[in-house]
Amino acid sequence: MSKWIEKAQPSERIAWQSDAFYNLDKKSADQQYSLKSQRKQINYLLGLGPNSKSVIKDSGQLFLARGHLAAKGDFFYGAQQKSTFHLVNAAPQWQSFNNGNWKFLEQSIRQMATTRNLDLEIYTGTHEILTMRNNNTESNVELFLFSSNGEVGLPVPLFFWKIVFDPKSSAGVAFVGTNNPYITSSKLDEMRICKDVSERINWISLNNKKLQRGFTYACSVMEFRKNVKFVPNLKVNNLLV
Repeated sequence: MSKWIEKAQPSERIAWQSDAFYNLDKKSADQQYSLKSQRKQINYLLGLGPNSKSVIKDSGQLFLARGHLAAKGDFFYGAQQKSTFHLVNAAPQWQSFNNGNWKFLEQSIRQMATTRNLDLEIYTGTHEILTMRNNNTESNVELFLFSSNGEVGLPVPLFFWKIVFDPKSSAGVAFVGTNNPYITSSKLDEMRICKDVSERINWISLNNKKLQRGFTYACSVMEFRKNVKFVPNLKVNNLLV
């Protein structure tokens, strides 16, 4: 991410591209994100009626959006921004989280890069699969936007993560966001997969009072890597406070 990111070229959002990456029984990946399709699929997995609106709702941003991994707003040139609209660069993300704490985090990173005059490296990914309780069996089942004949695809992540790294000072920080708007406060400790150091990060103030916005916290990159072992092996010497 360029330190000049706030002067990025203006570029309109474009239609998402499925490309030929997915093999979803002749269905397009983009189609699986439609409200009708995702409601039918999630309800099937949870043992609910096909038209039930108890999980996928028409209001309150309680539906699954195409959640950018590499964010459009993190790129300077219009062509770069448009290149983020390929579905391999997205994962099912609850809209209340997408437009809540995750959006606030991305905006805060860009503002920090500009304010501190830093060129940053941003790494983003997902971890684990979100589970919810089946209404009939009362067992937890993993959520996917596609399933057919025992095959599944487009998993709904439990966590989205983002590492912010300043290569000049070798300072970095990892952020973890919980992709579950129905989580309760009694379950928050289970969602901490690394020691929370949010209070030490003075360039962002995360607000977790409204859990539908996505419970989000910060960790040291080293602590984060202990649980998410496939992250880049960056030489981080300091916490990016």
